[in-house]
Amino acid sequence: MNFINNFAGTGLFDDFTLTLPTAGSYSVALAMGDPTTGGAQNQYFSLFDGSNTTALASATNVSTAVDHFMDIKGTVWNTGATWLANNVAGTYTFTTTTLRLRIGSGITSGSNSSTIACLIVQLLAASSNAGPTVLMHRRNQLFYIPT
Repeated sequence: MNFINNFAGTGLFDDFTLTLPTAGSYSVALAMGDPTTGGAQNQYFSLFDGSNTTALASATNVSTAVDHFMDIKGTVWNTGATWLANNVAGTYTFTTTTLRLRIGSGITSGSNSSTIACLIVQLLAASSNAGPTVLMHRRNQLFYIPT
């Protein structure tokens, strides 16, 4: 998955939604950053349960250099491999079956874009054998890959 919010400086943002198989507790891992784009980017995101307006997790104006990735807790890792080995996923309870991830600042100044590199969502249930839900993006289309 690699999606760049191209609304930087416009006050606009993007919402991604993922339909979850059931309400419950989920592990959510997120990587925000770009492996190739020159210059630093300022990352903004908010994670919501459905249409609720209170964010379960968020980060505002976290700078990532080229090939640096921020995890869902706001920690920046210096390579994709380092993010993969060390990122900390968050555990969140969803009362609905909709995960909503908002990227972009909503600020009307600046030139940096928020970039999603990876999103992994996994149901946490003692009786569940469900694997991770992987969300990928290609050319403005979202793909759900059940595992």
